[in-house]
Amino acid sequence: MKKSFFHTNRYLLLSLVAVFFVGGFLQMYFDKDGLIQKYVVTGSKAQQTYTPNTSAATGTGKPKIGGSYTLVDTEGKVFSSDALLGKYALVNFGYASCPDVCIEGLTMMADAYEQMPPAVQNNLNMVFITIDPERDTPAKLAKYLPAFDENMIGLTRAPEQIADVAAKFQVYRAKRAEDIDNPNYLMNHSSFFYLMAPDGEYAMHYRHNVGAEEMAKQIMGVMGEHS
Repeated sequence: MKKSFFHTNRYLLLSLVAVFFVGGFLQMYFDKDGLIQKYVVTGSKAQQTYTPNTSAATGTGKPKIGGSYTLVDTEGKVFSSDALLGKYALVNFGYASCPDVCIEGLTMMADAYEQMPPAVQNNLNMVFITIDPERDTPAKLAKYLPAFDENMIGLTRAPEQIADVAAKFQVYRAKRAEDIDNPNYLMNHSSFFYLMAPDGEYAMHYRHNVGAEEMAKQIMGVMGEHS
């Protein structure tokens, strides 16, 4: 009796299936936007620890984000990044004239903060650094930020200092080409939130669309706190 193709080549076919399965799993595992990397949850549902879907979590290297800087706060006083040491800092970049993304982002950051217990709030600074120092004076930020949360730290300074800190956080920012000569220009910019550890080192970052509840859960997970 003539043997079937499957019977004759069964080991080859099984090997191909195994390679396909393992390859597919590894692709999902190392995909920073994939389901597996979205959450790495340990412990019971009451004791969940959230790991971000960033390169720091996927084992592909820790991003070179952050560094020391000296800017000016909303009172016009010199503010050093050293003042943030000892607590976590959630840092966001944007500008007060932004018509949508910055408003949504700051609202989300404030909502996330409100969802955290006092112990976490007391160990977290919210920091907003302008990417538009030409218009965002200390006085302007002093009026702008309290609409989101009174606890937000607003920072600005001369363009060269802002360019330096933006580079340290790998922030993209640029006037829209069509607005170069328009005094009411808009800016294109990246919209991440950076969580910095008490020692000033990068801990994780969040996309603009992560959501307030998820952001709060992840920050509490990093701190080892649970609601």
